[in-house]
Amino acid sequence: MINIWMGPSYDVPNVLLTFGEQSDEKYHVTADYVIRGATPVGSDPQYMEAYFNEDVSRSWDSANDGAAPLAPPKSMDTRLLASPAKISVGDLSLEKATEICDKHIDRFLEWLEVAKQVPARSRGSFNMRDDKLRQFYYKGEIAKSVEDFGSQLGPVVAAVNTGPTAEAYVGGGS
Repeated sequence: MINIWMGPSYDVPNVLLTFGEQSDEKYHVTADYVIRGATPVGSDPQYMEAYFNEDVSRSWDSANDGAAPLAPPKSMDTRLLASPAKISVGDLSLEKATEICDKHIDRFLEWLEVAKQVPARSRGSFNMRDDKLRQFYYKGEIAKSVEDFGSQLGPVVAAVNTGPTAEAYVGGGS
């Protein structure tokens, strides 16, 4: 699992990537770019062109070739994060799963290279929205971990990764 939650300084989508072995010689990949910013998805054509364009669509179309779509998550909290580009596929060869993961991360790294800084006055709203997205993400992961393993580790991880971070961006500069 690789999750990259961006700070409020740059307007680049957050990254979610989960991959692993399903059974002997078969693998699964769930990949998404979590939409950020103050505008609803689809309302800013420049954002859509930069991050959810034909390149992403073609890449995911090729990922679906010969793959089995996986069921959506049970948790509504987890579903709230899904972008139009989310894929969740299984029955992949190791080579195909690796290719999908590499493309997902490489595309994100290319976006980082050309990312523009968010104006300081807008960073608080970015952070507030991202903090809520992280809370939904971890709430969904907690539900999944309890369902799968009966684990109580999820609340600890969620508490560490939300809340205090928001305080760091609203302090002395305001």
